[in-house]
Amino acid sequence: MENEPRPLLFWVLLRHPGTPRARAKRWIQAGRVSVAGVVIRKPQENLADPGPALRLLDRPVTPLECGPGWQIHPGVQLLFMDSALAVVNKGPGLLSVPAAQSDSSALGVLADFLAGRLKAGHPGWSLPPAIASIAILAACSAWLSKSGRAPN
Repeated sequence: MENEPRPLLFWVLLRHPGTPRARAKRWIQAGRVSVAGVVIRKPQENLADPGPALRLLDRPVTPLECGPGWQIHPGVQLLFMDSALAVVNKGPGLLSVPAAQSDSSALGVLADFLAGRLKAGHPGWSLPPAIASIAILAACSAWLSKSGRAPN
């Protein structure tokens, strides 16, 4: 019975218990699951128990090279970004994260830029040196979602 063909999704969920079904399906469709070195993108493809030949591949991460910086707002310059961290040069008077009494913040500007609501601005804008690192963590994502600014 163990060698009975089952969908790839079944085997992925068996090897990664606790993983939501939808997430495992996205892994497969994104090409992050391989069997014996061959990427399979069809969650319902039937195969016998792949055993240790089934592997979850790492997500490729490419940092965004911003050179000397991208001016994304008069008060925010993007210096570096990868999938987990954005480093910005924030101008004076602009909050790093949003506060109840203020609508504008460096995090909000970054979220708008990532969602495509802002484009890199005029290269002549200059900022005083105020470097801020903004880690895009669950707390930030929760705020972005709650405020309706989360990237789609």
